[in-house]
Amino acid sequence: MLPGENRLRKKRDHEKVYKKGRRITCPFFVLLTLPREDKELPSRFSFVVSKKVDKRAVARNRIRRVLKESIRSVLPKVSNGYDCIFIARKDMLGLGVNDILPTVVSVFTKAGLF
Repeated sequence: MLPGENRLRKKRDHEKVYKKGRRITCPFFVLLTLPREDKELPSRFSFVVSKKVDKRAVARNRIRRVLKESIRSVLPKVSNGYDCIFIARKDMLGLGVNDILPTVVSVFTKAGLF
């Protein structure tokens, strides 16, 4: 589970990232990133899994847990001062943390979050 300081919770913050954020795509998810005004604050993350991915809540929550665990494992390397939203795609169904982790690392490198 991610620490509270690393969770993007407020709706207005989500809207800012959706409107102004940089979009990076991969087969498993889309990553939206937006630099925060204060670069010293820790980076925050949010996860979106729509019903288009899977209608079952169990499957959607599993995707969220896999993404959260992969973020938690690379969190010490992530630079401060970013808001990030992960939007899951259907290709993530059935994958585990070990399958997603290399993709997360490559996308973070491409986004400049390391």
